[in-house]
Amino acid sequence: MINYFLICYTFIKAMGYESMMKNSALPGRIKLFFSRLTIAKKMLLGYLLLSALTVIISAFSLSGLERINRINNSVLKTEVPLIEATDKMVDSLFAQELYGRRYSILRSPDMLELFWKRSEEFNRHLGQIDKLEGLGEVSLKQIESMHSEYNELFIKGVAGLSAISSQPGGRYDVKIVKKQEELIKAIKDLSLRARSSQKEKTLLTSKIGTRAFHVAVVLCIFGMLFGIGAAVLITRNISGSIHQLKIAAEQISHGKFDNIPAIDNQDELGELSNSFGEMAMRLKRLEEMHLDTSPLTRLPDGVAIEKVLKKRLDTQSRHLTG
Repeated sequence: MINYFLICYTFIKAMGYESMMKNSALPGRIKLFFSRLTIAKKMLLGYLLLSALTVIISAFSLSGLERINRINNSVLKTEVPLIEATDKMVDSLFAQELYGRRYSILRSPDMLELFWKRSEEFNRHLGQIDKLEGLGEVSLKQIESMHSEYNELFIKGVAGLSAISSQPGGRYDVKIVKKQEELIKAIKDLSLRARSSQKEKTLLTSKIGTRAFHVAVVLCIFGMLFGIGAAVLITRNISGSIHQLKIAAEQISHGKFDNIPAIDNQDELGELSNSFGEMAMRLKRLEEMHLDTSPLTRLPDGVAIEKVLKKRLDTQSRHLTG
């Protein structure tokens, strides 16, 4: 867009009007600048200005869309995977508890294997979170350490589990429940931060979209008004000059060679108006010569002779008085 405006400035500078525009008042300089343009340059200037407005509107709209797209990509690459991973981590933690209790009752190696598989799933989801960008300060090491302590407590407490109650027994019961609550709370806090960030970014994209829409509407209205104004100005300037030439042609056709309407423009129509003026003066002289000749001999008639005699008498009287 900057290059586009440099082209417009170079266009104005190349036409030689830069110094003229610096040394005159704004309305006068605009009028003088516009009057010195040819018809082709007037049309080109109008198209350049309209194109500049189009570029501004497009650039602003695309800038807003690019910001919205960048924020949405951030949400899709960070907050959404983080929320999904935390939910799956909680599910894996509850599944671990379920298989651990079944193992304590059934003493089945399959249940113990499923317990450790769910533990691996928990760690895998934790590793996926660690690879996400833009997380900021997240205590993943603390969650990993708490989960290791939870596994250790559960395995150590298996020996004291009661097959009848299927509940952890002894001193490990309270520790396992407390560690699980702490672990779930840490995961929920991480998920809550992600949801809060997602909400903030969603509100931001809404504000950007609303602001971009309003500004685009204003720029479009301004562009329409400016386009109509420029079209009226250029059309009126050209049609007004043509109307003046029409009046001049009608006056010449009726034998009125004085007070021919002149056009101030320095374009092709201005040059045509000057040619009309010169043509009118020549036609006037030819008409005067025609009136001063005899219709029979085509030689100077009495009127012309009287003018010559009067001129000579005036010359002699000035010599005598001098």
